Amino acid sequence: MKIDFSTAGLARTSARHPWWTIGAWVALIALSFAIMGSLGVKTTTEINFTNNPEAQAGIDVLVDAGLIDDNPTDETVIVRGEGSTVDDPAFQERVEQVVSSLRGLDGVVIPETVVNYYELTADPATANLATGLVSADGATLLVPLTLVGTLDEATAKAPTFLQELEAQEGGGYEVMTVGFVSIGEENNAIAEEDLIQGEILGISAALVILVIVFAALVAAGIPVILAIVSIMISFGITAVLGQIWDLSFFITNMITMIGLAVGIDYALFVVERYREERRRGRAKTDAIGVAGGTASKAVAFSGATVVLALMGMFLLPASIFRALALGATIVVLVSVLATLTLIPAVLSLLGDKIDWPRRRNYEAYAKEHAADDPHNLELVYKGF
Repeated sequence: MKIDFSTAGLARTSARHPWWTIGAWVALIALSFAIMGSLGVKTTTEINFTNNPEAQAGIDVLVDAGLIDDNPTDETVIVRGEGSTVDDPAFQERVEQVVSSLRGLDGVVIPETVVNYYELTADPATANLATGLVSADGATLLVPLTLVGTLDEATAKAPTFLQELEAQEGGGYEVMTVGFVSIGEENNAIAEEDLIQGEILGISAALVILVIVFAALVAAGIPVILAIVSIMISFGITAVLGQIWDLSFFITNMITMIGLAVGIDYALFVVERYREERRRGRAKTDAIGVAGGTASKAVAFSGATVVLALMGMFLLPASIFRALALGATIVVLVSVLATLTLIPAVLSLLGDKIDWPRRRNYEAYAKEHAADDPHNLELVYKGF
């Protein structure tokens, strides 16, 4: 049996076997969730360079000379008292409590790296070092320390560290921290929150616009469903690739953003072309084939163009840009494949119900005007 891999051929094949096609995509979604559940979407907050830029070379020279510390897991805890100074017994008691709790975070903080101002001042040999840990007014004190592991390992344990600091606040004292790990954790939290809000706002706005465009709820929902399917499967692929390469945590934002954009856009083309062909009187399967040979072909070219444009980002010598390009490429390719196969299968099952809540009997119209059809299906361009 000859398999037609043209865009029109894929559309017709998917329309003839809708349940097999949808079942395959459901299996891919389930597999993606299983992969994400077992592996997680492993990302990193580090930004690495594939070359050796002059700025990094300069930092390496300073580190080798001992002039700066390039340890990304160093943190500086800040203890500030309201109306009290480091000379007050209550202030010292609170600092001792903070230091003790931090040294007790086994596997999170390296105990011997936690610097106690009062221990330094008690020893004449180190008393001069303590002056750099207190503010001029004596109301703010610094507690330097180092977290366990690499930057990614420390970031994974950051919530425990930050929760302990929150527990030490109150009673007129503020306990804060600053460092690569805490800043990275805050960025992760902000990115995740923005991602959720962006998805809610983006999907809601898209649904409203699609309902206006299609004047039908079911037709409006198809592009959104395709976008969500593409995003979920792309996350699963990213989870696998994250075990091989270090991917920036911004890749999830890129997948969601591009996935919603191209997924909705591509499905919109095909669904509207299908409805247009049905209005012209074509039978359901023929309308799907024509949409596959025209709108789906445009989608395939569009996806190929986007992917080729993204290839330039892989030439940049920074890991963050390569991760963003990879995420966008994956979700575009998945969206194109879903548009070429999943959408025709869904259209085949829905038929005239795509215009719900309105009712249009396209089949009756097609039979009535079949002899007047100005289009010859044999001459319709079938795609690639």
